[in-house]
Amino acid sequence: MAIIVGILAIFTEIKIQVENFKFQIEDKRKNANENFKVIFKFNIFKKINYFKFTINNDKLKKYNARHSFDKIIKQIIKDKNSKIKESKSNKKNLKIEKLDLRIDIGIEDAALTAMVTGIGAIILSILIGKNVNNSSENEWNINPVYNNSVLKLDLNCIISIKLIHIIKRIYVMRKEVDKNAGTSIRKNFKYSKYNF
Repeated sequence: MAIIVGILAIFTEIKIQVENFKFQIEDKRKNANENFKVIFKFNIFKKINYFKFTINNDKLKKYNARHSFDKIIKQIIKDKNSKIKESKSNKKNLKIEKLDLRIDIGIEDAALTAMVTGIGAIILSILIGKNVNNSSENEWNINPVYNNSVLKLDLNCIISIKLIHIIKRIYVMRKEVDKNAGTSIRKNFKYSKYNF
């Protein structure tokens, strides 16, 4: 059994397919497309699919996942010790096979809109530019919307990553958490008036 699990961990590739995800904030009103899908496929040797599940709006409502997700995000922001570290190896492990991304940004000030759009385009190029396969199917852009306060996001994509890389990342993060926890305890005893 352990051998089978090991083989699956090494040779499994996870494909995440996002379909018809749309989100919009305009005049302080939020609006999200309810017909989106996020499909997770577990493939061995890149071709043989042995597990698949889909997340859509109905499932999120059923399990109240949105509330849980909001709590996780708030906790990450609140906890100053929570760090998400990016490395060159992590970027190489992630492959964007297909990307159709459009972002519209509008701020009432035209000059500020142009500046934010330009900075956003640079950040987007750095984050995903090297990970996208060269293909006519791939397209991403940020467009300025003048004289209106708006943020629109339209996304369709297919992303793949090997399961072994996720396991390794989780293992490294767990070690860092344990190490930081031990350091924190030692510091607390160091400044205590009691000697142990």
